[in-house]
Amino acid sequence: MDVPTDADLVDRCIGRQAGAWEDLCGRYADFVHAVARGAGLDSAAAGDVTQEVFVIFWRNLNRLRGSTRLRGWFAVVTKRRAWRVARGQSARAARERAAAREEVAEAPTPDAVVLDLERRHVVRRALRAISDRCRQLLTALFFEPERDYQQLSEQLGMAVGSIGPTRRRCLEKLRVRLADEGISAEDVSPGGPEAF
Repeated sequence: MDVPTDADLVDRCIGRQAGAWEDLCGRYADFVHAVARGAGLDSAAAGDVTQEVFVIFWRNLNRLRGSTRLRGWFAVVTKRRAWRVARGQSARAARERAAAREEVAEAPTPDAVVLDLERRHVVRRALRAISDRCRQLLTALFFEPERDYQQLSEQLGMAVGSIGPTRRRCLEKLRVRLADEGISAEDVSPGGPEAF
């Protein structure tokens, strides 16, 4: 039995003859996969590119009628698709590496974590040493910054106009307590004492 030429296989595929598509795919699937692997793709990505190339081939069957250079066509189309996929993978990998480096750079060191915990402990101790009214006001301002003075006034039973002056007096009391602990209020948080 004669082996059909590429042109014969294309004509048979166009005519939808039984087994023609399988014969053509059988002839070129391993070649397409090898070209994709040679372009730097892993086996799974090369498999995806192989499928894409055969879809492109199917869509272009009529244009390829009578072609005697299918091997070259498959090589060119496969390399282009593989390079596009490889570029996308490289860009994605570069973004992932940059994000990972950024996370590591932003992560606090163990010493910084311990220092922050110690400072929080000192602040809690200093807050316990001032009046309930000051502790409630500073805690509300620090932990609920989205609340406006009207809401704070209702929550704390304090006139809106007295919140600002009371806040200043309470911060001063807290500064004194922190100084007694050997800590400057500015050292407590990056925002300084006004963060309270």
